[in-house]
Amino acid sequence: MSILNARPRLSRARIAAIALDTAALLALGATAALAHDPLTVTNAYVPANGSVVEGALPTTILVNFQDTFRQAGNAADPSVPVARVLDATGLDHVATAVQNPNNAKQLVITTKDRTTAGKYTVTWTITASDGHAVSNDGSDVSEEGAPLVFTVRTSGIAAAKASAGNPASSSSSNIALVTTIGAVIVVLIAAGAVLFWFRRRRDNMSQDSDS
Repeated sequence: MSILNARPRLSRARIAAIALDTAALLALGATAALAHDPLTVTNAYVPANGSVVEGALPTTILVNFQDTFRQAGNAADPSVPVARVLDATGLDHVATAVQNPNNAKQLVITTKDRTTAGKYTVTWTITASDGHAVSNDGSDVSEEGAPLVFTVRTSGIAAAKASAGNPASSSSSNIALVTTIGAVIVVLIAAGAVLFWFRRRRDNMSQDSDS
């Protein structure tokens, strides 16, 4: 009888051990997940996700994390872009994407060709403090969910200001200004010539009448 009674107790002990092992594995998994330097709860993105930006594409886009991360980009695969800032046509507007040298919890993305209006989609990849690559590209393996999305709404004045830094645009403006000034000078010279002709003709007529 004692042998028969020992088996159920052994079985219950084994079940308890399995349960403890499972709980330990879950705890380890949670610890590993927390080691991936998740985004801050508030102010994770500047501009904010879902926001509307007036004027032009921001010069700088900020991604803020709770903790410091190892580096911008995927340390195991340097071919993976650090960031993308895609407009509605799929054109990438990233100029640079680096870890802030003064704040190791922040990824700084600078942009180019900022006059295009519409929706922008921003994705990034960093190497977390535990050595794992973390991304917000929205894929099944993404650690930070969906990409950052915001909309740029431009006006005529804003577009003119944004294009002021464009050398081609500035060159065109300069050519137009020179052309306008040249036309004004030609008109003034022509008007002066006509006035001179009329004055000389009047003087000649006056001399004829005197004689």
